[in-house]
Amino acid sequence: MTIISNSSFLWYPFSNLLAPNVETQPAAFTATTATLYGRLYDFGASSSALVWFKYKKENDENWQETEKETRTQTGDFYVTITGLTPETTYQFRACASHLNGTNENCDKPLEFTTKSRPPFDFTLQSPTPDSGITVPGSAVDPSPTFSVTKDDPEMLDENVSFTYALNPTPNQGGINVTFSPSLCTSYPCQVTVTITPTQNISPLGNYTITFIGNNLTDPKHSKNYTLTVGGRCEGSNICVRDGDCNQGGRSGFRCPQGRVGTCNTGKNNECSNGITIYCANDNECSNYRAPGPCLCDNGRCADTCLNRNQSCNSDNDCRGCNQTSRCSEVIPGECVPVPPVCTKDEDCPYPMYCNLE
Repeated sequence: MTIISNSSFLWYPFSNLLAPNVETQPAAFTATTATLYGRLYDFGASSSALVWFKYKKENDENWQETEKETRTQTGDFYVTITGLTPETTYQFRACASHLNGTNENCDKPLEFTTKSRPPFDFTLQSPTPDSGITVPGSAVDPSPTFSVTKDDPEMLDENVSFTYALNPTPNQGGINVTFSPSLCTSYPCQVTVTITPTQNISPLGNYTITFIGNNLTDPKHSKNYTLTVGGRCEGSNICVRDGDCNQGGRSGFRCPQGRVGTCNTGKNNECSNGITIYCANDNECSNYRAPGPCLCDNGRCADTCLNRNQSCNSDNDCRGCNQTSRCSEVIPGECVPVPPVCTKDEDCPYPMYCNLE
């Protein structure tokens, strides 16, 4: 059945007068998403309606449909679609029908062209914590972490790998750094860093580690971390200088340059060894000035005039190249160096101090 308009003599299907009345409105879109808008003006010959959208690429034949929504009030409606192709023209149209699917009515289509996808870019967030302290051979605790975020949600999830730079360069040794995960493939991505100075790193002190994502060309791709590598005082305190080792108000404890020190209480008004320096080679004993030449002796810096395996019954049995050894009263039968007499720390060769107790 059809009717004729009295004014213009145009033919309209009678069924369209019973269908809900909708209008397609302009869309909002990005490179890969779009929000489609429509307006429902009336329900036709019903008190409610189903509304939805049809959309397709400009040159495709078949339409895709969004999920249908039941409306009991007229007005605007919208839906967001994802997974679109950048720089591509799409057509879409608003549709409505009665709840049983009859009397479908779709408005004329509109179109939009998705935007270009921005090039992949990312930012390394500052590490937490941003500094740490440890001794040679021991990992920093807690391990620093940082996160990698995309600068634009529209970017592809490209991979980010990591490396690092160390400043200044140690005279010997270095640090071992591992990243977990070693490769970020989705974002945000949280990375845990394990940092372990080598046993022979020298000198002790502060180093700057720069964590790098792929390259150093952009400050956003790199972040700094401050690492302090110290020795260990007697006990558990970590130190980088002698003053770090004050204990109980006494300042005589020395920083053992990264190796465990053992305190020798000595005697009143005699210089006492604040530490025993453990060594791997003679060069590591250059600052340990004993009365005689100092070399690495079975892993410890020692006076070469002292035969550690030499047994004694009296001081005469311990006379070495410079007669600075005596028969120990503390360890019977063992030759030990004779400490110099002192009145102040400056009278003692490093790393000894004047024990005035």
